[in-house]
Amino acid sequence: MKTLAKLLSVSAFVFLMGTAGSALAGNEVVTVTEVGCFETGECFIIVSPSLVSASSCVTNRSQVRFMSTQPGADAMYKAALGSFFAGKKLVVNPSPSACISGFMRPLFVHTTNL
Repeated sequence: MKTLAKLLSVSAFVFLMGTAGSALAGNEVVTVTEVGCFETGECFIIVSPSLVSASSCVTNRSQVRFMSTQPGADAMYKAALGSFFAGKKLVVNPSPSACISGFMRPLFVHTTNL
């Protein structure tokens, strides 16, 4: 019985690591050129170079957008703003299917020294 429990635990770990790895595959390192939000609560991060990730938002690749009310939005905004002011690169992982006003929605962002 203990062997089965160990096997299930290892299988679950491998599955979760594979899932996380696939989410990380779309990371792109960019420079933030503008950050802001509209009165509607829709926020934007304008980046250079344009994003190349596969996405259903095929025409608007120069920025990502997210709603200020979504979970993690405050932290993403702060990371982008910090990246802009510090002159650091930003890592963006855009969603392959979620768009806001025709722009890719980021799954996550973080600063980097690259």
